[in-house]
Amino acid sequence: MEATTVRKVVEVTETPIRATNGRPLIRRVEKILMPNGRYRYPVTYIDMTPGYVDTTEFWKSQRRAPGYEMKIEP
Repeated sequence: MEATTVRKVVEVTETPIRATNGRPLIRRVEKILMPNGRYRYPVTYIDMTPGYVDTTEFWKSQRRAPGYEMKIEP
């Protein structure tokens, strides 16, 4: 028996905001209808700062899950 997830994205609201440090963000709230008939509202913040983020090997090693092989190499 395979497990299936039935959910329906009903509405997506995106609001531009500015963080206290001045960085532009977008606050995305999704209204999702779950199989039990209730709604949930997950919130996502998207950073709109232009440019790339420079990552170091130390930064990547601190965030890597132990025991998992790194799939993306620089």
